[in-house]
Amino acid sequence: MRRSGIGGGLIAEAERRAIAFGCYSTYVDTFSFQGPDFYPKFGYEVFGMLDYPPDNKRIFFKKRLLAEEA
Repeated sequence: MRRSGIGGGLIAEAERRAIAFGCYSTYVDTFSFQGPDFYPKFGYEVFGMLDYPPDNKRIFFKKRLLAEEA
């Protein structure tokens, strides 16, 4: 189902619900062999990486949902 828009729609809905619940940020993780190029398209930034599983990486992404109050 890649490139059909389903993933982007799921992310948008999850973020909308998170904001409704008062969440100010979110994080996701994926593996280097799955979809590390997918999340940056939606504003996610890498904040951590593990050398796991062998010969691959687990990549952690974060995104601020609400602007910080001054």
